[in-house]
Amino acid sequence: MREYRGKTKEKDWVYGYLVVDGSRCYIIDPDAARKRGKKSGVFEIILETVGQWTGDRDINHNKIYEGQILKCTDRHGGEKTNKYLSEVYFEDSTYLVENYAGTQAPVVIYTGDWAGMCEIKGNTYDNPELMEEINNERL
Repeated sequence: MREYRGKTKEKDWVYGYLVVDGSRCYIIDPDAARKRGKKSGVFEIILETVGQWTGDRDINHNKIYEGQILKCTDRHGGEKTNKYLSEVYFEDSTYLVENYAGTQAPVVIYTGDWAGMCEIKGNTYDNPELMEEINNERL
């Protein structure tokens, strides 16, 4: 089962399994009592903040989730050729980032191949200024 993350109404990020009940979403964190001192591991989250773990990690070994903003580095022939910011998104059964500073084509995130090529810089919910920077690169 894949891991998800979401932001609670108290503005805390929580990680675990996703449960959708009508218009409400919950993350179930089976380790909540141990990690957070909580009695319950069920957290209601804001739907717009839900992101699934891509199965990959960044240069610092942090899990990459849908909705995060990455600073990516292109490599051609072993050389670093281009750096750009991009949001991680899911489309057609694939996790993608877009290289607006270069090819303009979406780049597929392949598990394992991205080690040393990207770093998490923020997310679309907490860092709107990074989204503005991405939108400016698109022009």
